[in-house]
Amino acid sequence: MINKTLKKIASASILTTILASNFIISNAASYKVFIDAGHGGKDNGSTHNGYFEDAINLQIAQKLEDKLIDEGIKVEMSRDDDSYISLSKRAIKSNNSDADMFISIHQNASLNKNANGIETYYMGAKNKDLATTIHKSVVNYTNANDRNIKTKNLQVLRDNQKPSILLECGFISNSSEGYKLSTDEYQDKVVNGIVDGIKKYFNISGSSKYATVLNTVNIMSNRGKNFKVIGKLPKGTKVKVIDTKFDWHKIEYNGRYGYVSGVYVK
Repeated sequence: MINKTLKKIASASILTTILASNFIISNAASYKVFIDAGHGGKDNGSTHNGYFEDAINLQIAQKLEDKLIDEGIKVEMSRDDDSYISLSKRAIKSNNSDADMFISIHQNASLNKNANGIETYYMGAKNKDLATTIHKSVVNYTNANDRNIKTKNLQVLRDNQKPSILLECGFISNSSEGYKLSTDEYQDKVVNGIVDGIKKYFNISGSSKYATVLNTVNIMSNRGKNFKVIGKLPKGTKVKVIDTKFDWHKIEYNGRYGYVSGVYVK
C-alpha cells in the first residue's frame, strides 16, 4: 500500500512538472539572448567596396536587439558602439551572463567577387540544432544563397558555455550583396529571420497580445503578490501582454515591464 501511494505521488509530481514546463515553454517569451556584434574599434573586420564589416555588424545587432525586446525577450550586447572587444572577453561576457543563447553577427568576404550567400558556424553537436533552425529561417526570409551550416574552431564559439552560433549574413566583397547588406530593408529581413528562428528554437508560440483589465489591479515588479507594487491599472484598461507564466502576465508599463495577475486581466 505504501509503495502504491508513493508511486501515485511520484507520478503526480512528474505530471505536474511536465505540464508546468510545457505551459512555460509554449507561452513565455521571457528568454535572454546575448548578441555579439563582431569586430569594432581598431578592428574593422573585412572592408570592401566602401563597406565596413564592423559597422554593418553593429547595425544588424542593434536592430536585432530592438526586435527581440519588442517580442519580450531580454538582450545583452557584447558592444553597443564602435569599440574594440577581444575575442576572449566576448566569450567571458557571454559565460558570465544569464543568457540562454549566444549569436555572433558577421559579414563575409572572399577573393572571389561572385561569392554570395549566408552561412552559419557552430561547434559541437549540441549546437547543431540551433545553427540549423536560425540558418534556415534567415535564408527563408532573405531568399539568399544557402551556403549551409558549417563547423569551425572559432574562439567565440570554442570558449562559449552557452548554446552559440556565428552567423555570416552575406558577402560585402560582392558589390550587389554588399549594397543590400547596407540597406535597412535587407537588414530588417535578416533580423526578422533571426528572430523567427530564435522563437522556433525556444518554442515560443505567437507574439504579444492585448488584454483587458477586469477589475482595478496592482502592477507588481515581478510575478507574484509578494513583490513591490509599481503601479495600478483601472478597470477597462487595455494592456500589451508580452508573455504569461504561472497565470501572471508580463506587460508593458510606462516604458518598462510590470506584472499583473491573469485572474484580473484577460
